[in-house]
Amino acid sequence: MFIAVSAVSRAGGACTSTAAPLLALHLTGSPFYAGLMAAAGAVPNLLAHLPAGVLIDRHDRWQVMKYSQWARVLSIAALLCCLLVLSRFWRLGAMIAIPCLIALESIFATTFKMAWTAALPQLAPVRLLSQAIAQSETQHHVALLLARPLGGIADAISHKSPFVLNLLICTASASMLSHLKRVMPIADSGEKHTGRARDRPRVSGDIKRSFTWIRGDGFLRQSLLVFSITNFFFQMTVILMIVIMKDKGLSSVFIGILLAASGVGGILGSRIAIRTLKLIGLKHIALIATFCWTVMLVLPVFWTTSPLVLVGVWAGVGFVGSIITVARDLYQAANVPRELLGRVASLNTLTAQAPSTLGALCGGVAITWLGARPTALVIFVALWVLLFVIPISGKRRPYDRARISRAETTLSGLL
Repeated sequence: MFIAVSAVSRAGGACTSTAAPLLALHLTGSPFYAGLMAAAGAVPNLLAHLPAGVLIDRHDRWQVMKYSQWARVLSIAALLCCLLVLSRFWRLGAMIAIPCLIALESIFATTFKMAWTAALPQLAPVRLLSQAIAQSETQHHVALLLARPLGGIADAISHKSPFVLNLLICTASASMLSHLKRVMPIADSGEKHTGRARDRPRVSGDIKRSFTWIRGDGFLRQSLLVFSITNFFFQMTVILMIVIMKDKGLSSVFIGILLAASGVGGILGSRIAIRTLKLIGLKHIALIATFCWTVMLVLPVFWTTSPLVLVGVWAGVGFVGSIITVARDLYQAANVPRELLGRVASLNTLTAQAPSTLGALCGGVAITWLGARPTALVIFVALWVLLFVIPISGKRRPYDRARISRAETTLSGLL
């Protein structure tokens, strides 16, 4: 049930992110306002990660989850009030308020997600932790795969429908939380949630501790490098594939199938992630994943840009990506101190997501200047360079080997 709460919450957020630009076009017809609405959901989401991590580690994670979900409910309800009431009497005020409320909802959604990630290792028994993380990854892909087209269908019925749907989803998620056993406060650290504010370290100091911990851990440092660089180039790849399909005269339906392929691959990958990781271990997972991604790009770069090949490659990217994500989350849950887990998880998520935004922009610029095939070659070469950088980026120390061993023991449910 705890995992279902997260899946339901993510589905609601995906509905809103899909519908917000469509709502902007309906209200104003302005592409600029549509871009502003999309940015209102994306940019605050990124900026909220580090402060949310500090908040989660300083306070009871159960309370953070509960209050952030109810805050989402209030934000969406206020947005609907703007659409139904304020827009009739003061249109300019509604145009200003709606992006602000979408930004607030995005911030609260991020806070909930990171609190949930930090609370999972406390709730799941050690013997079931790896299965819980893999199941969470599966439900994440299922929720996004279903919610995005559902948001589009709801928008076709009424431009307010996706937000009504998100309101119902968030209310259901918040209500489900009230039926779960309260997560105990952090027990394995000397820090207390109830200390006076002046006795606590500064927020910047708390964030710095998470940077220091990741910098001193070979596995997480290597994972951070791989996720940030590959997500940058994969967003370039998405733009590239869409341009190729448009040049071939394919419909938007086929492009939708392409974008959904990574979700299908992610579902399949997360279903077999535990067995795969038991077979190959965690030590070289970053190198193996990058090698697989690089080999997949051989087909579209040097052989054919057939739409079926592109869909297969993108599904393969999602398949491998879900396995390495489960590996990182499992290692993180098994080794990061509980009092740091919120900040470390938030930093890892931020560094994985932030390059995606820049990658989409750079993809459009590269294709315009270089053309589709040279851009594909640049992406391919960049991944090959990463293959040679990975071994020197994660130099192992004795305690790194012990941490990998602990995570692999958790993987087997024997710790």
